[in-house]
Amino acid sequence: MSAKFKILIHDLSQALQNKNYNEIPYLLNSYNSLISDWNTLSVENLNSNCKYTRNNLLNLPNNLGQILILIWKSNCNSNVHFHPNSECWVKVLNGKLEENIFQDNKLISTNSILLNDVSHINDSIGSHSMHNRSLNNRAVTLHVYSNNDNNNNNIEIFKNFQNLDLHIYRKKIN
Repeated sequence: MSAKFKILIHDLSQALQNKNYNEIPYLLNSYNSLISDWNTLSVENLNSNCKYTRNNLLNLPNNLGQILILIWKSNCNSNVHFHPNSECWVKVLNGKLEENIFQDNKLISTNSILLNDVSHINDSIGSHSMHNRSLNNRAVTLHVYSNNDNNNNNIEIFKNFQNLDLHIYRKKIN
């Protein structure tokens, strides 16, 4: 992990701990992704049944937040899901994704999230699904969650809500 990426994770952690959520998109947008910055933190599960792999970088105490790297296999997607009582920011580190946003189970928008773009969603915006439409390339995203009221079991919410075969890898940042 590069010093630049380590500083980003530290600064995001501080913003989450201080509940300074307006700073998070600024921090994410100010970082330009280089694979060499984060590649050692992104372990991909090659099990063909796994749609994407979640690499847990940081769980903050007292449910203040969580930071993960997700690796999306080619032509895979998440189911429609929500982020209960939390904010979710997604930065594309490699590749690109398509995000569908729903309100009251109706599609209201579709957005392309390109390399270095940042997306944000919460309960007031709606639910969403994300798709790696590439037939040949994986995508990698950095996810920042705040105010997880579920004892940092955001992963369990997704597993239960989506009923996906997810494999979770935990990496500790030194």
